[in-house]
Amino acid sequence: MKITKKQLVKIIKEEIARSALAEDANDDTFEMLDVIVDALGEKEALENVIKALERSKAHEVLLSIIQQWELEWSPEEGYYEGIKK
Repeated sequence: MKITKKQLVKIIKEEIARSALAEDANDDTFEMLDVIVDALGEKEALENVIKALERSKAHEVLLSIIQQWELEWSPEEGYYEGIKK
C-alpha cells in the first residue's frame, strides 16, 4: 500500500489526536502543525516533528500508524523485545 505525503500528514494528525487526547491536545496543536506544514512542506514538517520527539515516543507513534493502517514493515529481529505491541 502506497501513501501520499498528504495522506501521511492526515494520518499523523489523526494519530496525534488519538494518542494525545490524554495530554490535552486541542485546536492550537493542530494550528501549530498547520503553520509548520505551510512553511516547510509536508515531508520536511514530518521529519522535524519526528526529530523533535524522543526516539521511543517517535517509534511508538510510527508503529501505531503502521499497525493502524496495516502497512508493510519488517523490523530487525528482536525489535519488539521490551516494546508494547
